[in-house]
Amino acid sequence: MITKILEHAGHSCVLVNNGRQALDTLEHNAFDLIIMDMQMPEMGGIEAAKLYHFSAMDNNKAPIIILTANATIEAKRECEEANIDAYLTKPIVARTLIDKINSLCNQYSRTHTPTDSNNSTCIQIIDSMVIIDNEVIQSIRDLSTDTDFLRNVIETFISDANNLLSEMESAIANKNLTLYLEHVHALKGSAGSVGAAMLFEQCKSTLIQAPNERNCISNLKETSQLLQTTKDELFKYLSTSTTHLEEA
Repeated sequence: MITKILEHAGHSCVLVNNGRQALDTLEHNAFDLIIMDMQMPEMGGIEAAKLYHFSAMDNNKAPIIILTANATIEAKRECEEANIDAYLTKPIVARTLIDKINSLCNQYSRTHTPTDSNNSTCIQIIDSMVIIDNEVIQSIRDLSTDTDFLRNVIETFISDANNLLSEMESAIANKNLTLYLEHVHALKGSAGSVGAAMLFEQCKSTLIQAPNERNCISNLKETSQLLQTTKDELFKYLSTSTTHLEEA
């Protein structure tokens, strides 16, 4: 989801699966900016950032943005100790991310100067009774005058969400709860990026519950039902917004 938004904003993106792959890629390639999730398989963003800063030459270091659902003082302190340039809390608002990238790329000099995390924190409170957050969707829509852009973003989200749900079902069938929760984490991030507020909260709730098979099976059923409701609401939003555009 985020890759699609960044590419539309004119950025060229290289996507990797975890912190170890990020370090391998950074060792052989130069980038203007790095975006990492605080929690990733094999190696999280904080550990990867520390190793990157240790190994990279000062004049070749790129600024780092950490994405996290953990909006706590401890998370902020971890980012500061790892010399993270900015961290944004999920769900990520598209315009906030684009503005932060532009700011860091424009201001970052060869002498590394971390930015104030207070100014870069984006905390969005979501009413758990709202299926989709119109403000988040509008922020995506405002990125482009192309009326197909929002539809493409939403359709990409739905495709990714369907695939993740299938992977979650497979993980449960194989009694692999760790893999199941990794897919839930991925779905949570994707849902937050597109404004699927209730689905985001459902995934968030799943991740903080005791990781046992009974809880996961129950949450999987609820997530599947909620995903269908979310898809219906997103397509309804697209239909309504298209009508309004045509009337305008």
